Amino acid sequence: MKQPEPKSGAWNAVSIFAPMVSERSNMRFAVVSLLSMGIDLLLFHRLLATGANIELSQVTSFFAGAIVNFALNVRRTFS
Repeated sequence: MKQPEPKSGAWNAVSIFAPMVSERSNMRFAVVSLLSMGIDLLLFHRLLATGANIELSQVTSFFAGAIVNFALNVRRTFS
């Protein structure tokens, strides 16, 4: 009998996004989203390392990631 696999947060995220990434247009959306998340994370850590306030760092990095995400997805979303 097959043993059930333990469910972790990472596995749940992969199992949710795997069918979505199967199409080419969805692959672009996933890559742009991951790029935006990376920009958010890197900018947040850079601002914290330079001594900026944590709230300011969080808001600034989020908006930078959101603007990049919007700029790269605007044509596809509103077409």
